[in-house]
Amino acid sequence: MEQIRLGEASNREDLVRQSLARLTLIDPDSPDVIAAQLRLALRQGDQAQARQHLEKLHGVAPDSEQYRQSAMMLTLTQQDTHQKLEQARLQATAGRYEEAKKAYDDLFHGEPPTLDLAVEYWRLVARLPGQEPAAIQQLEALDKRYPGNVNLRLTLARRLFSQDRDTEGYALLEKLADDPIGRGQAAGMWMEMIKRMTVSPQSIAQLNHFRTVFADDPSATGAQQELERQQKCWTIPPIKHGCAGWQASSKVPAAARPSRI
Repeated sequence: MEQIRLGEASNREDLVRQSLARLTLIDPDSPDVIAAQLRLALRQGDQAQARQHLEKLHGVAPDSEQYRQSAMMLTLTQQDTHQKLEQARLQATAGRYEEAKKAYDDLFHGEPPTLDLAVEYWRLVARLPGQEPAAIQQLEALDKRYPGNVNLRLTLARRLFSQDRDTEGYALLEKLADDPIGRGQAAGMWMEMIKRMTVSPQSIAQLNHFRTVFADDPSATGAQQELERQQKCWTIPPIKHGCAGWQASSKVPAAARPSRI
């Protein structure tokens, strides 16, 4: 099952199919196995096969979380339910977060049926007053259960930065740097965070670290240019080089923090 979750998180359908083939021989009536078969069928667009798996799941575990989530996944393929989901998304996009959360809760009852929907839901919850720490805990739990998902890790990293947990945020971006799918987005977020900092030895150190992590990436060229600019700003009076935002001080300036990301 860990291999299946890894395959689903990293979009490795070959890994999912191989693991399912072995598990079907070992324990064909396992609710986890049947639910994974249903998810695979839906990703392949085979709703008839998915319904057969749901009927089997109802027979072996009608009161289980696996059955509830699988039934919801099939329900989401229906037009009226899909429209409700889209309406919730529109409310979130419009900044009506409380209304959007209620719409999601009415649909999922606290159990988003897929990893992508769970990330979407907790990203929304993080925008509600005082709810970001709880949302981060849920995203961290998802990352342990489904390691390697690019969207999940980018979402979690951004929320960690928002809570001043920069060390953990950069650690996630380093992991994403090893993923060809997430590498570019991780580099973009890393540079975004550096440019939010006041020019200082700390920002220069971050740029050097960035150049080490993304040494073979096209973004390294831009990082080198930004490093040269910041080194010039830090060592020479800024008025000669147009270093906007730089403030002369006898002390090392603290990194400028965004109030919210």
